[in-house]
Amino acid sequence: MKYYKLFATTALISAFASTATAQSVNYGMLEDIFGEPVTTSATGKPQRASEAPVAMEILTQEDIRRSGAKDIPQLLRHVAGVNVIRTFNGNADVNIRGYNQPYSNRLLVLVNGRQVLSDFFGTTYWSFLPVQMEEIRQVEIVKGPNSSLFGFNAESGVVNIITYNPLDDDIASVNVGMGTQEYQKASGVKTFQISDKIAIRAGGRFETLDGFNRNSYPSTVEPGIDSADALLSRNINIDVQAKIDNKSEVRVESSFGNGQSDVQTPFYFNLTQRQKFQNHQVAYKLQSDYGLWDASIMKSVHDWRSNITAFAAETDTTVAKLQNLFKVGSDHTFRLGGEYRYNSITGDFLGDGNNKFDYDLYALSSMWDWQVNDSLSWTSSVRYDYVKMGRDEVPVFGSFAGQSALFNRDIEEISYNSGLLYKLTDEDKLRFSVARGLHIPSLSEFSGSALVSANSGFTGDPTLQTERNLTVELGYTKESTETESKFTANIFWERIENVIGGKILNTPVTYNFQFDNVGDSETTGIELAYEDKYNDWLDWGVNYTGLAVKDEGIAGLLTQYEGTTPKHQVSLFGGFNVGKWEFNSDANYISEVQYRAIGSSAADNVISDVLEQYVVLNMRVGYNVDENTNISFAGYNLVDQHREVGQGSLGALGYGGGNNLGKSFILNYNRKF
Repeated sequence: MKYYKLFATTALISAFASTATAQSVNYGMLEDIFGEPVTTSATGKPQRASEAPVAMEILTQEDIRRSGAKDIPQLLRHVAGVNVIRTFNGNADVNIRGYNQPYSNRLLVLVNGRQVLSDFFGTTYWSFLPVQMEEIRQVEIVKGPNSSLFGFNAESGVVNIITYNPLDDDIASVNVGMGTQEYQKASGVKTFQISDKIAIRAGGRFETLDGFNRNSYPSTVEPGIDSADALLSRNINIDVQAKIDNKSEVRVESSFGNGQSDVQTPFYFNLTQRQKFQNHQVAYKLQSDYGLWDASIMKSVHDWRSNITAFAAETDTTVAKLQNLFKVGSDHTFRLGGEYRYNSITGDFLGDGNNKFDYDLYALSSMWDWQVNDSLSWTSSVRYDYVKMGRDEVPVFGSFAGQSALFNRDIEEISYNSGLLYKLTDEDKLRFSVARGLHIPSLSEFSGSALVSANSGFTGDPTLQTERNLTVELGYTKESTETESKFTANIFWERIENVIGGKILNTPVTYNFQFDNVGDSETTGIELAYEDKYNDWLDWGVNYTGLAVKDEGIAGLLTQYEGTTPKHQVSLFGGFNVGKWEFNSDANYISEVQYRAIGSSAADNVISDVLEQYVVLNMRVGYNVDENTNISFAGYNLVDQHREVGQGSLGALGYGGGNNLGKSFILNYNRKF
């Protein structure tokens, strides 16, 4: 064991040195050395996942492939602490440790550290992610507030999707699937090695679905939206990596996509939405005598339309970052950073196509990772955000009509993380952390002012306060390298102040849906998880999440989390091989929840909607024709039809109906080259 520890320490130092020579982290090489995934999502430096100072899980490409998951939300279902709700077969919302809702916007989602969520609602449109399942090396799930490390929207956690590096991983594959509900999918990815210093990875996807028990919709449909498609998604992404010399490197990532999907709004009525997006980032790494410099600039444009003319907007986001990662001696690692962000929204969602709301954000951040001794490490970070808002024209509808001065305001916030990791033995580790995360309201939550019909409208609130999450956590992990088993237990308490939620006003129209700071909320929770492997042919795992939520002064008619957060979640998953055959299954139990949803008339505009406990059961059978070809058959939601979120009726407006999810089956063919 002494020699193993010496070798591992030397390897990690080498890994950090490699990163400090402006080369991207070689995840595959480090995973082979340590026998476990390696991450940079915890502190910004390469480290073993088991030694991260935060509660996190890493799902590898093998986990993804064997799960049969058709998208990332389905993959995340069996991670302890992660809550997934399907509003439709082609749409999902994800959050960590409760507080999930349609258009959930407390979770930051990244691809290689690049933001892929939309700043329109601050939500992630999972069906339109610009990444193919086959090109993902690993999915890193960081639990709890991490705004000080990642930015203001990492209030409940971070999902960082790491793709294969074109310079290190030469991959090529095609994937074709077809199934019930007229499901069709075709995707592919290919790496082009131009030279030993330049490589390109390109991927693309086409996916369509007719849906299951689709809702009724208004007869008026916006041009360009086909009401027959429950899901239509198309995207192309390109990743170019180039070594300029042994001290500098450039990475360029571009994504383009469009399509449409059924969706449920935060006010529990349904729409068909159309998406067009493009996202580009240029990142530059440079080794210097003063550490590793990392500079990037990201540009994202998102065009959003729906079958309601007034629900149309375009957002424009630009983010520029500069950070420096350096070591002082052998025990101290520091990261200093700065960020500038520009966000704007235009369109009918603000009252007319010429109206514009925008803000500039300036941020400074720092991180200190101290290896106190062989057994104890301490990581702390802090970030300061300053936001300056403005609006071009006076809003003409809603509670803040004519009050343009309210939109010209400044916001200042501090977020922080501090965590201790103590190694009881080589296999047993304790973690203790305190964190303060932020959710600065989204563009729509600040500025919406849309008259939807003669008796309904949508209003943002320019006076909204930042939502703040304070979390205290104690964690324990026991991981055996000999038996490949892992046990994790996390106990945490979180308090969310200035909860942003929805309420219904009867002025200036019958249904005026408005965002507001509706109160505070507290949660006490526990996460227990166990995973095991046996002789490389059998693996299984089980986990439990228990959450006790207490709302305080929640005044919004629709917003309440004591009822909508499941008190109990259990996931059981596993798989085994028999020759060329693979068998995998996962079952997810969700306890009863209760929603307050929209009624069918102004006199009865809020109703109680109880969703009974349900089980989501998925199964997959795969056959490896050869080492590069796999054919599989998967079934989803194999128990009963069920709903996973509350549903208002709004019968008078024509947005009623159910969104039951039922059985579906997919036959899939995957070929590697």
